[in-house]
Amino acid sequence: MKLKGQRPTYQAVDFPHILEMVETYDPPLDDMPKPIEVERQHRMVDMMDDMIAELARRDIDPQKCVFYMHPNTHQRISVELSDAPISGTTPSPASYRGVTIRTDTAFPDRRVLCCPPDAVTLGGEIINPLTIAYSPAV
Repeated sequence: MKLKGQRPTYQAVDFPHILEMVETYDPPLDDMPKPIEVERQHRMVDMMDDMIAELARRDIDPQKCVFYMHPNTHQRISVELSDAPISGTTPSPASYRGVTIRTDTAFPDRRVLCCPPDAVTLGGEIINPLTIAYSPAV
């Protein structure tokens, strides 16, 4: 209930639960795709490039997707880009290769999820597994 003069309070998104639902997704039919698990790499940006490439192989426009990550992960990526710029990229705090980056302290550190905003519900229900790429837990 909102009282006069008060701002509404929002519950944090349960990103660990969403990642668990993505990792353990079991398609209802055998021929349905599962979310793409991208192997961890030494550099986070290499893993993000792999996510973009794998989604593109499924004919998913990566620029309609969003990278979700912890602010510490985003900081590591920013350092990687400033230490060794990648051809064709301009370091940006808000995107990488045209894909928007959103950070949240509730997101597990050193993990990345890349998908359109409507691919997974806030409750963790997988709406479109074809459009999801993620990094596994360490």
